[in-house]
Amino acid sequence: MSYFWSLAFLAAVPLVRAFPSGAPAGACVNLTPGHWNENQMVISPQAGQSPYVLSVSENMYTPSEELTVSVTGGSFKGILLQARLADDTLVGTFSDPPPNTKLIQCTGPGDSVTHTSSAPKEAGTSFTWTAPGSNVGNVIFT
Repeated sequence: MSYFWSLAFLAAVPLVRAFPSGAPAGACVNLTPGHWNENQMVISPQAGQSPYVLSVSENMYTPSEELTVSVTGGSFKGILLQARLADDTLVGTFSDPPPNTKLIQCTGPGDSVTHTSSAPKEAGTSFTWTAPGSNVGNVIFT
């Protein structure tokens, strides 16, 4: 009888490889998490427009200034947030991550933020970003 329940339990467990404790290091470059389905096939990234919007507290920054970056559009479970130049160089640093998120190092300490659990994060969750010490040009949050 216990053999049957073991099989029934295993049949009910979804076989998807996710990253509930944060984005993997490989996602730092292409921002693609690489979730797998039950057939060990990589799940394709979202093709349509994102339901989320990143809002920044200011349209322009001054060197070393702190800005607030907020996620709007509904609650979310996972995130990998970065500030990049047009050539994909990561710039600035994040600090004081909100609950269920953490700072990670992709190319430098605190240059990215990811989730620490699959618990929903509220719409409007805000992150503190500090601009680089010198003007580096246009910054894109992604």
